[in-house]
Amino acid sequence: MGSEAFRGLLYRGIVVVFLVLAWNVPENGYAQEKKTGAAVQGAVTASVGSNAVEPRFRHGAYGHESIELGNDRIRLVMFRRLNGWAWGELYTPSGKFMAVLEHLGEVMMRDQDIPVRLEADSVYTKTGPEGKSLVFNVKSTVVREKLKGTSFEKWMLYPLEHPCVVGVVTLTVPPDEPVIYMKFRLVCTAN
Repeated sequence: MGSEAFRGLLYRGIVVVFLVLAWNVPENGYAQEKKTGAAVQGAVTASVGSNAVEPRFRHGAYGHESIELGNDRIRLVMFRRLNGWAWGELYTPSGKFMAVLEHLGEVMMRDQDIPVRLEADSVYTKTGPEGKSLVFNVKSTVVREKLKGTSFEKWMLYPLEHPCVVGVVTLTVPPDEPVIYMKFRLVCTAN
């Protein structure tokens, strides 16, 4: 088995384990009940809108856009940050908040202090044999651009002027499972 195939299985396994653990959060646990509406029985849905759902996660700069993907067993709401599509929240069919998908991915580069996030300028839906999917064309954040005009610009030197990683992140919900599959197809553009 090649290392790419192994990484793909590892990522899928991590997402499945995370979802199984999150699904079993006790009713009186940290999650609070929020009636946000469940998907229609047996249907896989995807919808987009401005201010459709107010995010629970407060550590992101919300760009006032969200898109939903779900079935009658699980629901994922992805939110746009000011810089691009980047985080999601998982809900039970009854609308109970379960967990946060804090980002679409991070890249830790050699000799750098902090990882850079993968963000997407746009998102689109597609339907395939596996179910309904959200597809994000992602690129790594260019830290140098984010530091322009700040007090950090002069003393924090990031060598890259362009995204070092680009690719596609796909989130898929099968029609009848309480699982969200996350697939990565990434290419390094810098060396």
